[in-house]
Amino acid sequence: MIDDRGQVLARISKSRSPLGLRRAWRIEPTGSGNPLVGYRGTLRSWLLFIVFLPLWLPLTLVTIVVIKLDLDTGDEFTWEPPQRTVWRSRPRDLLASAALDSRLSAYRWTPTELDARIAYAQAVLHRVC
Repeated sequence: MIDDRGQVLARISKSRSPLGLRRAWRIEPTGSGNPLVGYRGTLRSWLLFIVFLPLWLPLTLVTIVVIKLDLDTGDEFTWEPPQRTVWRSRPRDLLASAALDSRLSAYRWTPTELDARIAYAQAVLHRVC
């Protein structure tokens, strides 16, 4: 990421978690600051997703049939895996506040942890990619 004067502010990359199960975003600010890593979905939300998966599969099929019989487009029906992403400093400090947190379409960032320009750029990339 480059600012308006051509100076590099940070490097933002998208990859997979170490186990390869979740999408991961990494922000490496130039200068001071630890790298930040955000994983798609929290561990708790993924656990709940997996536990309730057997219940959701039949309900999803019934909902799809009802939508098709109603001749609706089904735009309001979306059931997706956990989406929340929280960017924290690495090495991970369990008590550290989140530098950037996305819930649905809202983003919150901690100004002392992350430059506003980097937070806005990451939010845009997160929504688009």
